This record gives sequence, C-alpha cells and structure tokens, in this order.
Amino acid sequence: MSQPCGPDWADDALLAVAADTLRMHNKRFSATLQHIISTEGSLHAFCFANGLHRFGLHRSDAGWHFREWAPAALACSLVGDFNEWDPTRHVARADCEGVFHGFIPYTDGLHPGDRYKLALTMRSRVGTVRIVHILPAWARCTQQVRASSCARSTTLTTTACPRGPAAHSGGITVHSTKHRYACDD
Repeated sequence: MSQPCGPDWADDALLAVAADTLRMHNKRFSATLQHIISTEGSLHAFCFANGLHRFGLHRSDAGWHFREWAPAALACSLVGDFNEWDPTRHVARADCEGVFHGFIPYTDGLHPGDRYKLALTMRSRVGTVRIVHILPAWARCTQQVRASSCARSTTLTTTACPRGPAAHSGGITVHSTKHRYACDD
C-alpha cells in the first residue's frame, strides 16, 4: 500500500503558517496507519473486528483493565463514582500508537453497575489545555439521563446490558455508543 501524499498545505494561505506541523502530523498518521495495517491486516480489523477484545473495560482476577485509542489526547484516565470523578487517581499510560492502558484494582472500589467515563486531557486549537469527559468508544452499556441529553457508561453485572429503567440518575438504558461525547458531570 502506498503512503498517502496528503495535500500541500503551503498552497492554502490560511494553512501555510502551519504547513510544516501539518506535514509532520500527516507523516505520523501515515506511519501509524501503516503499522496498524501491517500488524492487524486492516484498519477495520484493528478498530471493529477485534475492538471488543482489545478495547474497553475488562475484568481480570486482580481488577479492571481499560484501553482506549485517543491519539490526540495528552492524557487519559478512568473516572467515576468509584474515585469521585477525580482524573488524577487512575491515570492510563499511552503507547506509541496513541492507545491508553489503565488498571483499577478491585480494592479501589469499581464494581459492576458503577458509572464511569474517560477523562481526556486535550489541547485546543488555540493551545489551551482542558479535561473533557467522554463515553468510552467500547462501552458495553450506556445510560442517558432522562432530563437531559447527557449519557454515562456503566460497568456490567452480566454480559448483557440491563433492560428497562436504569438504576442511576433516573436514566434509561441505551444499547448503542454512537454518541461518544457526553455532558460533563
């Protein structure tokens, strides 16, 4: 597969000042994409076919492991009722492909049925840094709060998402994670 050339940003007067940075990002993206294709076979296999096995929140004998692909994030942590929504308590480490890996031991209080989100530290286009709370891309169960458009992901008590009215915040259970971005708590 040939490397994508990408546009020549120097031709656009508004982007010319950032052309070198944009070329660098395009080169990094192309290299990451090539690595994914060479190891997984395709971007589809990486993101979708194997996603439920690689990403999301998974239980083990010692606790919970989570993985999220967030290449634009400066930092990532798992937050929820179990850690008082504190993004400094369960910080994940990033690998060279932008995948964040984290672990929460059972002793830290995350239990089946608990609400959680990811706290991503992001840099805006103007350079300011802020933390945004999002639903994990591979959350197996999400809930939408009845009184708003806000959504939260929940850990599962079984392998299936619970049916009927949700137990937290008067919400309703949602069986899709199409809308990843959720209101801050």
